[in-house]
Amino acid sequence: MKEAKSFRGRITDILGSKTVNIFLILIELFAISEPAFLMTKFPGLTTYWRVVFTAAFVVVTVQMLSKLDLNDVLKLVLPLGAYIIIIVSTYTNDGQLKSAVYRLWYYSYGLMLVCVHSRGDYKLFLRILRDVLLLLILANLVTELIWPKGMYYTTRISGNKDSRYWLLGFKNGIPKYAVISLTVSSVYAFLTEKRKDMIIALVTLAAAAATVVIIKSSSGVMGVGLMMVLLAFLLIPQLKKVLKYFRMRFFSIFMSVMFLGIVVTHVFLRNPLSSYVIRMLFHKNITLSNRIYIWDNIIQMVLKNPLGGIGLQNGDINVQLIGVTSNATDAHDYYLEFLWEGGIGAFVLIVLFFVLMTEILDRHKEDMKVKVLSAGLFSMMFIFITENCNNYYLWVFFGLMLFLPARFKKNELPIPKKERTKKAKGADV
Repeated sequence: MKEAKSFRGRITDILGSKTVNIFLILIELFAISEPAFLMTKFPGLTTYWRVVFTAAFVVVTVQMLSKLDLNDVLKLVLPLGAYIIIIVSTYTNDGQLKSAVYRLWYYSYGLMLVCVHSRGDYKLFLRILRDVLLLLILANLVTELIWPKGMYYTTRISGNKDSRYWLLGFKNGIPKYAVISLTVSSVYAFLTEKRKDMIIALVTLAAAAATVVIIKSSSGVMGVGLMMVLLAFLLIPQLKKVLKYFRMRFFSIFMSVMFLGIVVTHVFLRNPLSSYVIRMLFHKNITLSNRIYIWDNIIQMVLKNPLGGIGLQNGDINVQLIGVTSNATDAHDYYLEFLWEGGIGAFVLIVLFFVLMTEILDRHKEDMKVKVLSAGLFSMMFIFITENCNNYYLWVFFGLMLFLPARFKKNELPIPKKERTKKAKGADV
């Protein structure tokens, strides 16, 4: 008597396993990212999206939690611990507690998503992630070229009048996606070594570079430009030889970038020569759109309460606290944001999280795909100096650093447990 197949089994018979897997990965990727955006911006869709995607999000989260082992959990302790501290600070300072918990939820979801797929067909997951991120880049590029105002609708968010949104992405967030998209596309191209994927990687590079230039994003230009330079050093034989003379570990590079940001923004940018360069090359004033004033004010607040932090506050409250005419709602510095919201505890944990990622990358640094991941992380850390890039895809990106380098070592899918048992029995016979 035949066993009754599950619903997924019957669907797989009809559509094929690969089609079903692609559909499920898309559901997982979008269960918390873009539909969450749609829920908040289109009130008429709120009820429908909330029911469908919240249910999908909860189901996927439970499934992920059931598959984690102790080693995986230990890798998640540092970043999630930082956000738990921020949640405590938010509660004690009467902040946006619901938003703080929600942020912890979907950032941890992004990490767990990569963790689970790293044990299975991670190549398929990478391909879909590449396509989704490329769609975001191309959508914004086409919008800027064809109909820069008509396909966006402008909304006032926490005092910031310049936030312009579209269904598949948002203009102000492109620096957050460009380097991540370029990194994932390049890693996948080196993974498959197919001409088609190499061409897609070049298209991603061109689209990302064109977009950040068109929207005049200084952070985006610097991040994508740095990524292109690092890729050139990895690919061009004459430049590749230069890397032999650098023996510093990636952690020291991270610390150099972080403190370089402090030195540059508070000392170098006030130099007359550098001020002239900034005006001519980046078309920015010497304050980097008032960023140095924002950082000065936030540092003063941190010094008043270095241990606790202010927690996650409403954007309008942040505008009043920062007190700069640019209507800034965040620190415009990823590292400083943790120090501001969660105090020294959250800042130390997130620094240790970067140390963990760089140590994992350094352990597998001979692999070209890991080198590309390292280049992407380094470029993002450079952007972090002037942008608070927190978003869902960033934490999926962090998950790649944590869980994929060990898989790249063999570059093959794991043998299922049942097959391993059969092979072991056959060998005994």
